[in-house]
Amino acid sequence: MNIIVGLFDNMVLQRNNKNVSAAGFSGESNHRGILVANVYKGKTALKQFKNVRVGVADGTAFSGRIIGLAVGGPYTIMLAIIDTLGATLDKTKISNVLVGDVWVLAGQSNMEGIGRTKHALPPHAFTRAFYMDDRWDIAADPLHQLDKAVDKVHLGAAVKPPEIGVGPGVAFAQELFKRTNIPQGLIACAHGGTFMSQWDPKLAHLGSGSFYGAMLRRIVKNGGAVAGFFWYQGCSEAGPAEVPLYTPRMRELVDAVRCDCRDKSLPVIMVQIARVIESIGNGRAWNAIQEQQRLLPKSIKNLVVVPAIDLDLDDSIHLAGDAQNRLGLRCAQAALALKYRDRRYKAPITFKNAVVVRDRSTGLPTIVVSYKNVVGHLVAPGRPSGFDLSESPETLTNHYIWKTTLAGDRIILNYNSPAAPSGERFLFYGFGTNPYCNITDAADRSLPVMGMVPVIDRRLKTSFAQHIRISNFFPSPDKLQTLSYPSAKEELKFTSREYTTYFCSVREDIVALGSQDRHVFYALSLECPEPMKLAVWLGYDGPLKVWIDGKIKLHDPHGTNPALPEDAKIVFTAEKGVHEIMVALGTNHGLAWGIFLQLERLDVKKHLYAKNPEKYPLPKLLG
Repeated sequence: MNIIVGLFDNMVLQRNNKNVSAAGFSGESNHRGILVANVYKGKTALKQFKNVRVGVADGTAFSGRIIGLAVGGPYTIMLAIIDTLGATLDKTKISNVLVGDVWVLAGQSNMEGIGRTKHALPPHAFTRAFYMDDRWDIAADPLHQLDKAVDKVHLGAAVKPPEIGVGPGVAFAQELFKRTNIPQGLIACAHGGTFMSQWDPKLAHLGSGSFYGAMLRRIVKNGGAVAGFFWYQGCSEAGPAEVPLYTPRMRELVDAVRCDCRDKSLPVIMVQIARVIESIGNGRAWNAIQEQQRLLPKSIKNLVVVPAIDLDLDDSIHLAGDAQNRLGLRCAQAALALKYRDRRYKAPITFKNAVVVRDRSTGLPTIVVSYKNVVGHLVAPGRPSGFDLSESPETLTNHYIWKTTLAGDRIILNYNSPAAPSGERFLFYGFGTNPYCNITDAADRSLPVMGMVPVIDRRLKTSFAQHIRISNFFPSPDKLQTLSYPSAKEELKFTSREYTTYFCSVREDIVALGSQDRHVFYALSLECPEPMKLAVWLGYDGPLKVWIDGKIKLHDPHGTNPALPEDAKIVFTAEKGVHEIMVALGTNHGLAWGIFLQLERLDVKKHLYAKNPEKYPLPKLLG
């Protein structure tokens, strides 16, 4: 008897939904008769499997099914073909068989395993692997020895040096067995450097000549049923041509695997790609793949994405061996929540929302980022890092966040970035190809990389004043204490300036003055198409005095660095028509730079404005 499919020494048989084996197997034999089985657990014969009929042989082939073996083992299975008189015509023995869960490992090099083998875990008897030479054995790194592969698509792969070969699979399987006591099997199918196009299910007809076809052959050879699909790939997709195709390709791949495994809700555990050390110019595409991966659970049911952005590397792109082990534990926790429905474990951390709120103690705006599925509370070794804020959805020109505070399942970001005129800012975690991210929860699970998440301040604000009039510099009274509203404005010799940033800087002028204490006037005219209640928001870094329509509204003799967009707020009622804001800024003995100036309308509810913004005009800044 020569078994070809479904039953091999050392293998893990996939359990069914009744928690027992239902393994189908087949092979070759030149005998005709009844196929019977005797099963032993250790040296004990199982009464329900004493000469039990499991299939038939037709003289060229045989097939059968072992139904009812409980999860666990190891089992020894004795198969025999007998004639009608009970005489044995042919027989074979299958040893050391377990019943549990089988996972397909697929993707590219980080799944294949390039981590240093000094971090390889000691093997465990109840975690097994179907190696690439079509042999079951105890799972030990390296799981993927491409140079020994049976499938021709892997031919020509280089022999791994003995010091590399750790991937996430072994730690994943061992952790699952530890937590469930269910034996775990791994079918190794990954190949470094591969593209989604090479995993195209449409190439399945090529059999072992395609990556999908080779993977499918290995699944079928082991009975066709698996517990789940464990996928780590995406680095090769960070190119202009591949980025737009990534999400539809992933949907197609998952649909095909589920169809071919005859399980429309087959669990999928996938890893969000981490870091690469290369040209910064590829950051936009790299982040686009990470963002699509983050969002995949919204379009593919029963799929979770496990972040890895905080993990160490062993080279410019491959996770270190100990990092792979940490990743395997994270993926096992995801599987415990997704596949095993164990309420003691949570799905990977996911982004909930980001809103602008005011700090009660300072009055300044902050961004509060909230997350779901946090175990315990968020933590970081040292200063929490990884967030960036931009005025553009595509680029990061400045690092505006100056403090990151962890608060349970929320993160509070203090920043000095003004919003774009639309009120939008764009929040990133893990911007670029090589960010430093160090925030996890109490279970050592990272925040996901995310990019281009809009954070909208929905207050009814104008754009920042960028076209403004600026006077000459004058000797400064004692921190502007005795400075009066200038009645002879022509003596101030105002000139118009146009700024490309939101900060109206006069730094070059101040530097030229040295440490001499001076003051300068800013003047802005605005037109209100109807009566309205307004707030003037000011940011400044020197002594300040403000008049609106010639009336004093604010004096702060202690203004100093840094200038933040909302250092001060002045509320006033404006009639229909043109109004003037005059600001005097002291040079603070050469330390000042300039001002921010923005207006907000206060007499309209945000929800009303959101429904019909044309009905509620904002003041027009005239310069």
